[in-house]
Order: sequence, then structure tokens, then C-alpha cells
Amino acid sequence: MQNKKTVVLGLIAVLLLTGVVWYASKNKSEITSQTASILGIKNAQEVTELDGDFIIGDPNAPVTMIEYSSHLCGACSNFHEITFPLIIENYVKTGKVKIVTRLVSHPALSNAVLCGQDQDSFFEANEYIFKNIESIKTVDDIIGIAGKLGLNQESFNECFESEKYKDQIMKWFEQGEEDGAESTPTFLINGEVVVGSQPYAIFENMIENQLNN
Repeated sequence: MQNKKTVVLGLIAVLLLTGVVWYASKNKSEITSQTASILGIKNAQEVTELDGDFIIGDPNAPVTMIEYSSHLCGACSNFHEITFPLIIENYVKTGKVKIVTRLVSHPALSNAVLCGQDQDSFFEANEYIFKNIESIKTVDDIIGIAGKLGLNQESFNECFESEKYKDQIMKWFEQGEEDGAESTPTFLINGEVVVGSQPYAIFENMIENQLNN
């Protein structure tokens, strides 16, 4: 398992550095509208960091939804475009669900998200990458995310070039293995597993069952 993971990550790194385009499953909208919608999500909910996890919603919400996802996964991109906003609107904003995001993505992309968190922009950076993965071809493109989100570029660069989040990124992979997440996206809703970008109705049914219990 570990050897396979190393080979895959190494291959992705080669693609990244040589400028090969990554393809998501959907066309993405303009940057301005993306950023506005992302900020709308964050402004509506407090983002909490707890033991290396990044939580959107009320940390005391009765239902916990853990998400294992990769920016290189078309199904993950599809989930974040279609289903994620509905769960946010109907369950996170109402205090019923909290979402814990664990990235099993390319380390450089995860690093960018974590460096965004240094400036309180974990979810903005994460959503930006999902929505713009087709145009992210090089390391310079990843570093440029800071400017797109209006972050302090110098501080972002210092974070990105360091290895301060190396252990956190590896921890997410280890947690995924422990939780049996063999593909992305994988979700655990109060421990019950959902695999793939399922229709919203599937998530709604599982969440309602947990709330009723």
C-alpha cells in the first residue's frame, strides 16, 4: 500500500512540474463569482481547527461528516460543485452537521490549503482549487492562489516553501487508511460510510437517520 502510494504521488509530482493539465469533471465559473460564493460559506459559519482537523459548522453539531477528498478527483470536484453547497445550506448553517475535511490530495495542493489556513482561509483555498483545477498546471500556479484570494503573498510563500505541514499532510493519508477510505471521495457520517459523489438525497437520508437516532 505504501509503495503504491509513493509511486502515485511521485507520478503526480512529475505531471505537476512539467505543466500537464489536471482535468476535473465540470467546467468552472468565473473567479469573482467563485470567491464570493466561497466567502459566503465561510462568513455564515465559524471555521474551527481542532487536533489537526478543520471543521466547518458548529463543533457541537450532533452529526459529524468526515470527508476524504482529492483535488485531482473528478468525483470530488463534482461533489463540491453540486452537493456540498446543499449540505452547507440545509444542515451546516442550521447547526445540525459539522464537516471535517481531510485532504488525500497531491501534497503541494494540500500544503496550499493549509498555508491558506495560516491566514484563516482554509475553505476558500480548498474550494478555489476544486473549482480551478483545470488551470492549475505548475507550482507557480499553486503559489498564485494566494493572490487570487487576496492573501498576503509573502507570508504564503514562506509557509509554502517550508515543511511545517508535512506531518499533517501525511497524517491525513494515515487516517484515511485507518478509516478504510480506499477511494475518493469517501465520507463517514457518524461513522457510516458513503463512497463516491452520491446524489444529495443519499446524504440527506443518512443525515436525517442520524438526527432521528
